[in-house]
Amino acid sequence: MRQQKGKVPYMADKGLTLVEMVIGLAITAVLASTVLVSFNFVDGRRLDTQARNMVSDLIWGREKAASEHNNYKVDFDIATDTYSFFNGSPPTNLVRQQRLSVDLTSVTDWNHNVITDFTFLAPKGNTSTSVLITLNQTGRSRIINVSDETGFVRME
Repeated sequence: MRQQKGKVPYMADKGLTLVEMVIGLAITAVLASTVLVSFNFVDGRRLDTQARNMVSDLIWGREKAASEHNNYKVDFDIATDTYSFFNGSPPTNLVRQQRLSVDLTSVTDWNHNVITDFTFLAPKGNTSTSVLITLNQTGRSRIINVSDETGFVRME
């Protein structure tokens, strides 16, 4: 058998076989499904992370109100998925602002009345009203509770 220049002898006149193509497609399908599963995992973690960050920020505001003997107002903007902290009497000085990467679905009091803000009151850090904050992403949600009597912040 005469070898052609630049070609391997056993592949001289062959292309891909059907079996080789099926194996290649199967490997590609397995890799693609792995990538999709990992992206869904990341999305689920984003909601939990954003909820934990908000809980930390709310605890920070409560502690600041108690330690500085100064009211800290938390203002929510559902349209832009942001919340802001203000201090002072009246609370007008912007101290911190945070934009969420998940949906800020609702902020309500315990009677389910929509509210746009609440205040951590000095000197104890309790709040002006009990608050339920709902965060949502791709059908999953997290609820953050803020107690009016103690200012205690908890995530469900």
